[in-house]
Amino acid sequence: MRKFIVNQLSDEYHKNNNKIIHLKHQLSSLEQELNYHSIPLNVFNKPFYFWNSIVLIGLIFTFPIFLFGVIVNAIPFFVPKYIADKKVKNPVFKNTVRTVVGMLLYLLVFGIYFFTVPALFDVEGFGKRFLAGIITVTIFYSSLMFSYYWFRVAKIVFGSLRFTFLNKLKKNAIMNTYSSIKQELLNLYSVS
Repeated sequence: MRKFIVNQLSDEYHKNNNKIIHLKHQLSSLEQELNYHSIPLNVFNKPFYFWNSIVLIGLIFTFPIFLFGVIVNAIPFFVPKYIADKKVKNPVFKNTVRTVVGMLLYLLVFGIYFFTVPALFDVEGFGKRFLAGIITVTIFYSSLMFSYYWFRVAKIVFGSLRFTFLNKLKKNAIMNTYSSIKQELLNLYSVS
């Protein structure tokens, strides 16, 4: 089955080579234009309407939680990237080094949080200290996950905002390029 599909795609590529190359150039120019304006690629799927306004208000109100998560998780999040960029010359190993250093730093930092935060609040007794440490690590880890999600949603919403308030000529040019790509894909791969 796989061999049949690969053969069909290969035949299609050879029949429509010029169309596919043209489509590839259009896609790369669209992607470059969107990257230049820091607009996400899915902006055509999610135009800025009422729902994004509600999400924007939610982002504003939850910004302190995002900031807390960034502050308490800054060392294990940013230091591995710095180490990998400055010390590792081979690009193949950069992500591996970032992952390993990040895991070790998270274990170290969360271990420090586990023991120091209950001590700062003078929690007495082993059981209460242990429970306070578990709660502290859970809150700090949850703030990390929340901050990551907040940042991803903010990129989408602010990108949609940038696209909405983009110069009308540029916006129309981007929309025309997108529409022509979509039409070419429909024509190229429509079932006849």
